[in-house]
Amino acid sequence: MNKASALTLIEVMVAVGIIAVMASTVIVNVSRSRSRARNEKRK
Repeated sequence: MNKASALTLIEVMVAVGIIAVMASTVIVNVSRSRSRARNEKRK
């Protein structure tokens, strides 16, 4: 494998960290929306 095209461990870890933060934000927002919708349906 060409060294110039290889990703370092740090780069991969940073990318995974960014994806994890984005995924957790989406999960929290979806959870809040579902909870809000459930509360509105009860009224």
